[in-house]
Amino acid sequence: MKKILMGLVLLCLLLTLTGCSCKHEETKLINAKDATCTTDGYTGDTVCDKCGKAVIQGQVISAKGHILSEPNGVREATCNNEGYTGDVYCTLCAEKVVPGEVIPMTDHVPGESTNVREPSCNREGYTGDVYCEVCYALLEEGDSIPMLEHTPGEPYRPYEPTCTEDGYTGTIYCDVCGEWIQDGETIPALGHTLDEPLNYVEATCLADGYSGDTVCSVCERTFYGEVLPKLEHSFDETHTCTACGWMEPGLYIDGNLQFTWDEMIANNYVTVDSNRLTSVTKSLYGHLVVAEGLTLYNEHLMQDCLLNSVYLPASVTEIPYRCFANSASLESVRAFGHIGRIRDRAFESCVSLKEFVVDGGYEDLGEYCFLDCTALESIDLPEGLTRIRKGCFACTSLSEVTLPSTLTYIGDDAFDSCFQMTHLELPEALESIGENFLNHTAVTELVVPANVSSFGHQEDAQFVSVDLSKSAITDIEGQTFLNNTALESIALPEGLVALSDGAFIGCTSLQRLELPASLTEIYDGWSGDFSGCTNLTTVVWPAGLTDGSLLSTLPNLKNILYCGSQLQWDLTVSKDLFADKTVVVDYAPEA
Repeated sequence: MKKILMGLVLLCLLLTLTGCSCKHEETKLINAKDATCTTDGYTGDTVCDKCGKAVIQGQVISAKGHILSEPNGVREATCNNEGYTGDVYCTLCAEKVVPGEVIPMTDHVPGESTNVREPSCNREGYTGDVYCEVCYALLEEGDSIPMLEHTPGEPYRPYEPTCTEDGYTGTIYCDVCGEWIQDGETIPALGHTLDEPLNYVEATCLADGYSGDTVCSVCERTFYGEVLPKLEHSFDETHTCTACGWMEPGLYIDGNLQFTWDEMIANNYVTVDSNRLTSVTKSLYGHLVVAEGLTLYNEHLMQDCLLNSVYLPASVTEIPYRCFANSASLESVRAFGHIGRIRDRAFESCVSLKEFVVDGGYEDLGEYCFLDCTALESIDLPEGLTRIRKGCFACTSLSEVTLPSTLTYIGDDAFDSCFQMTHLELPEALESIGENFLNHTAVTELVVPANVSSFGHQEDAQFVSVDLSKSAITDIEGQTFLNNTALESIALPEGLVALSDGAFIGCTSLQRLELPASLTEIYDGWSGDFSGCTNLTTVVWPAGLTDGSLLSTLPNLKNILYCGSQLQWDLTVSKDLFADKTVVVDYAPEA
């Protein structure tokens, strides 16, 4: 802009100079004025110093106008102070061009409630105060929230009552604040709840009774019973108790009481030491009733006596060794109590004995207990008997015996020479059978129960069939069935592992032998082989028996029923020994 104005001045000056004679060589600028924001300016006139003539006329310079600044003194309105838009000044002249305006105060901005507190069961709650989020002025006070009810928790330390001690329901505390709410209550002791008495024994005129032990079904405490004194006997004119059959102690001949017990002691027919009967005169005959409260003390106590019958009191719990042996006139013995054990040979050679009765039973029969009791035809063996020892019933006339379910052991030769016996059923509890226990009897069938694991040699028996299939026998040894010439069939145990080759020596009636699947070995038994099995023509051979070479000693074996495949037979160690036999593979025994 300035360059344009200067050009115009110079042009005017040039024209002036060319229009007059004055050269206007010396000029000056007059009346020049700068333009302001609100007033025009002037470039000024160029005048010749010599002639005073304006050489160049000046130009008006337009007012510049204000150049506005940013608003000054701006203040935002708040909720507690007015605001201001700010004054606008010219940046050139600093004149206030636009005065500012007041901005009204804003509304408060409520913030989040403060001091909020949830109510609980031990103090009030509070909704909280509301303050302005900007100026923090309190806008609204909170309100109290009422306390909550306690929340009862589980009872603390409750315990159940027992039979003898009180229980407690437990103290109640608040589940929230833990404050005590309520004391528990005492639960009275239950008292014992007693079951029916155990071991109750009714008192009799023979022995004391027992009230029985009772057990609390709650605490399992046992309350022991009391002895019930035995009752008085009620003797009739025959001196016999009408309740129990016991007789007044003493010696009877032809049913008449000849001597009371006290008279027998006084006459030295018997001797008593404390509560023990120590001797009985051998010459006594008739019926002897031993006094109550006594035990039989000495061995051979009544051996070789002439008595016909004897009553033993309930106080006798054991019959000594050879107590009645060789008492040839003795026909009957009755014990009125329980006998733990009858010792060895107690009644040996009591050739007239027909009856032996123990009212309370007995548990153990000694060796040869009734050996040669040739008049004994039958006997009731009581429940509770567990053992019949060696040679116990070698009685030639014994034909009928019922074994109790409690019996676990039968000894060697237990029923040897019971020629009249044709049948004997073995109880399931039986575990062990001795050797030759039925030798020289007429028993032809034998079924051995499942618990039997020990089975002795049964030589020269008359068995026609034997069933061992359910027994626990794993090895049949030596010559177990030596010379059982009547034996036609035998069922071997399902768990049999080993078999002696001499087990069936002389079993000439046996035609078929079915070996169980469990068998893995046939071994060389004591002095034997299968050579005596002259009619045995067929063998069922299990696949697990890989070496059956000892079967080749069967003199007339024709058929092998093999319970395996052809390949298994081909792998059998001893197959070449049976090349001339008929071998059927894949044989499945009948169930």
